[in-house]
Amino acid sequence: MEIILSKRYNGMIPIERKCDIIENSEFDFLFSFRFLETIDEENDEFLIGYFNPHIASCILNHFDNFTFYYKKENKNFLVKARVLENRNAKAVIKVEKDLITPEKRKYNRFKLSKFDLPEFSIYSNDKKISGDARILEISLRGLQILTSEVEFNDEDLLEIVDEKRNINIGLIKPVLVENVGNEIVIRGEIKKTNINMTKFMIETYIKVAKEIINTYCKKG
Repeated sequence: MEIILSKRYNGMIPIERKCDIIENSEFDFLFSFRFLETIDEENDEFLIGYFNPHIASCILNHFDNFTFYYKKENKNFLVKARVLENRNAKAVIKVEKDLITPEKRKYNRFKLSKFDLPEFSIYSNDKKISGDARILEISLRGLQILTSEVEFNDEDLLEIVDEKRNINIGLIKPVLVENVGNEIVIRGEIKKTNINMTKFMIETYIKVAKEIINTYCKKG
């Protein structure tokens, strides 16, 4: 594995968040950086900087483990790294040079806490079957929903609706993931929608990222 100095790499900082529904709920804070200097070649220690966004330097003060993408023979891999020392918007890191095959959807799937987004309604065959659904996971291909117990089968089209914001996302092949007390978690594939899902995901990511920044890096 060859580290190229001055090259920009894309990384993810896994941030554990309190959630009484999903175990080990982690939100991936996305950032990029450059390798600036080799500190100790034998121990795989490097100096990194030029963070984008700049606030990633602060986030790494609180969560010192991260991963970054590394390209080899036109294939992307994930590499683990750990911050050893923070140096004024720069950081000394130790790189584990084992290459990990990444999950293909890593950049477009985000786990959310129960209260990151407002409640949604669920409709089946034009009938409202729930008014308290919460999105727990979002991707361009599907959603994972927490709701009170409802009756459905895997042939139903479930419409996830927010009337106030005029959002309607149709899910097919819904499956029961787990029971959580008197509630259930449902996963389904997106069949249709009246919104731009890419924009919706970006807006949701920015909302959660801002909350994390205000929690750990708020000045004053």
